[in-house]
Amino acid sequence: MYKLLTLAALLLAFSFSACQNKQQSTSEEGEKKSCCASAAAQTEVKTFTPEALLTNGASLVDLEVELQGTIAHVCSHGGRKCFLAGDKPGMRIQVMAGGDIKAFDKKQIGQEIRVKGIVKEHRIQKEAIEKQEKSVTEEMSQEGCTEMERCKSVMSNVKQMKQWMADNEKDYYPVYYVDGQHYDVVR
Repeated sequence: MYKLLTLAALLLAFSFSACQNKQQSTSEEGEKKSCCASAAAQTEVKTFTPEALLTNGASLVDLEVELQGTIAHVCSHGGRKCFLAGDKPGMRIQVMAGGDIKAFDKKQIGQEIRVKGIVKEHRIQKEAIEKQEKSVTEEMSQEGCTEMERCKSVMSNVKQMKQWMADNEKDYYPVYYVDGQHYDVVR
């Protein structure tokens, strides 16, 4: 055990001294790059479409990714989130403003962007889904329900979530989103 701890300490000390003694390299643009860039910065970040990210979300949670899609919606409460769409209708993923993203602007709707960020998961618990189902069922049973289309849409979503939970033997439904850190306009 003592030998293992000593070896670990030596490796750590060697990596620090190697970084301090190595000259900084200079790129063609004249920017200095650190010899000890983080592992995350050294690995290439994979770019996903909204569909691919939603499909593979469980395996991407807490990983840095790039997401490319078209801004389909910007939330009106300060623009702190937007929804990116890909090619498949109805498949949108939420991007939260963070890092150097202060907010999204409604004028950006229709623009294609590439966002770098961290994939996160929000779990909607079975009890919350059942509560929403009960509430919408009561609303739909009232005479003169003015929002019948919205209610039907919500009930369709509830049915899909419950089916996913049954198929996957889970007591929650996962919703994946990206905690955005930076974005560029593609077009």
